[in-house]
Amino acid sequence: MGKLLKGLEQQRTEELFTYSVVVTDNDPAQSAREFVKGFSSSSNLKLNYTFEPHPNIALARNKALANAEGDFIAFIDDDEYPESDWLLNLYKTCVERKGDGVLGPVQPYFENEPPAWVTIEGTASVVSGGADLARRLAPSGATG
Repeated sequence: MGKLLKGLEQQRTEELFTYSVVVTDNDPAQSAREFVKGFSSSSNLKLNYTFEPHPNIALARNKALANAEGDFIAFIDDDEYPESDWLLNLYKTCVERKGDGVLGPVQPYFENEPPAWVTIEGTASVVSGGADLARRLAPSGATG
């Protein structure tokens, strides 16, 4: 969570937009609450902590949407972290292409080794036979 919030705090905007962050904790034990509170107290990032008691990504994202402000929404999970131009690239692409939405590849970041079935290689193997897809994936926010 720390690497994610630090990455969100350091987003470049070229003064084209402002942004805020909604953290939706959907661990019944509210394991992120104190960390987010501590981070928020020492950061200039506009940060809103919300809690969804049922572990379900759709419910968590709906809670985040209900608490979001602004004209654009971007989702990122706590096992990912953004490049410094992630939001800028999403914004510019959406505006330049007059799109209703944009998306791109995402690579997760794990502080501890995840089970083999969670890794990119495991996912790539299931999706299209393995290494070819894994080689084409770029870090979150990267373009090219």
